[in-house]
Amino acid sequence: MGDVVISEGDQQRFSDVAAEAAKTSREALECAQEMVKRLATMKQREGISLLEVKGRDMLAYVRDMALLMADMSLGESIEGADEVARLVKHRTVLEKVRGLEKKMQTQIDKLTAAGGGGKKEQLRAKPEEMELDSDAGDEDEEEGEEEGTKVKKYVPPKVMAVHYDEHEDAREEKQKAMWRRKAAQSSLVQELKAQYSEAPEEITEHRNQRHRQQDEERTKYEEEYFIRTKLSKKEQSARRREERENALDCLLKFGDYMAGDEQEIKRREKIALDSGKEKKGKGAKRKGRGGGPSAKKPRG
Repeated sequence: MGDVVISEGDQQRFSDVAAEAAKTSREALECAQEMVKRLATMKQREGISLLEVKGRDMLAYVRDMALLMADMSLGESIEGADEVARLVKHRTVLEKVRGLEKKMQTQIDKLTAAGGGGKKEQLRAKPEEMELDSDAGDEDEEEGEEEGTKVKKYVPPKVMAVHYDEHEDAREEKQKAMWRRKAAQSSLVQELKAQYSEAPEEITEHRNQRHRQQDEERTKYEEEYFIRTKLSKKEQSARRREERENALDCLLKFGDYMAGDEQEIKRREKIALDSGKEKKGKGAKRKGRGGGPSAKKPRG
C-alpha cells in the first residue's frame, strides 16, 4: 500500500484547522475552570427543584453530546455506546420538564423578580397559576366528585349604591350637545336645508289617527265586499272644519327658529300659571275674611 501524498495546500488547511481546534479547546477549558471556581465560591440558595433538574440534565446532555461528537470525529463507531443511551434518557427528561416549566411560568417569573430586587409580591403559587394535573389521580378524582355532588348555597354579590358625581364640564358638554342636536332639528335649519339642497322636496300630509283608522276600515270593507262607500255630509263637514283648524295652526306657528324658544315659552307659561294660582288663592282667603258666609256676624 503506497504512501498518501498530501499537497502543500491541504497541509496548510489542515494545520489551520488543527490550530483553530486547539484554540477553541483551550478557551473551552478556561471557561470550564472559571465555572468550577464560581461554583466553589457561590452561595447556595433555595430555588425551584424543577429548574435544578433541568440544569443538571442539560449539562449532562451537552457533555455526552460532546463525547459522542469526539468519537465520531475520530472515526470510531457509536453503535452500542453508553453516550447514546444517556442522551436518550436526558432528552426524555428535558422534554417532560418543558411542559411542567410552562405551567409554573408564573411562579418562576415572581421568584426571578424577587431575586432581582424587583417589587415584592406574594411568592406562594396559586392553584390556578400552577395548573398542575394530578396524575396520581384516583383518590383526588373521587374527592372531587364528592365535593361536586354537594349543593352549595348561592350567595349574591354585595352591590352598593354609589353616588355618580358627574363633573361640571361633562354636564356642560352634555347640555351643549343637546342644544346642538335641537338646533339641527329646528324649523329654520330644515327650511334652509330644503331650500339649498338638491334633493327632491318631500311633502307630507298629517292626518288624525282616528281618521286614518276610519279610512283603513272603510278601504278594507270596500275591498272585501266590492262596494263603494262615501262619507256622509256630517263627516265631510267635520273633516273640512278640522282641516281648516290645522291649516290655521300651521299659519300661526312660526317654529322653533332659535332651537329652544318653544321650551322657553312653555317655561314662562308655567311660571305665569303658577303665579296666577297663588294670586287666586290669596284673593279667596281675603274674601273669606271679609263678608262671606264663613265670616262672623258682629254683635249688635
